[in-house]
Amino acid sequence: MKAFKRIRTKLIELNKVQDNIKEFVNQFDYTLSEGLIIEGIDLTTADLKIEHKLNRPYKGYIIISKNANQNVWLSATQQFTESFITLTASGNVTVNIYIF
Repeated sequence: MKAFKRIRTKLIELNKVQDNIKEFVNQFDYTLSEGLIIEGIDLTTADLKIEHKLNRPYKGYIIISKNANQNVWLSATQQFTESFITLTASGNVTVNIYIF
């Protein structure tokens, strides 16, 4: 989400309204809106290192869908979180994830 941009005018009341809106908006954490969807990830019981392209360490992930009843978790060998997320599954499964 883009940051709120104030536009200064000669109208004091309008400037005050904008200041109040900015103060209100700044209290929210938009972590979830700053992510991306990665589709068609084939997981097995082996670690899979997935490039997430966020250009920063990820904060979390959500499994959007999966084609089998398998559990998915972060690998114990997780490294380089600025570029990659490493996932493991309890069996063969294809997942779509939202990473943020």
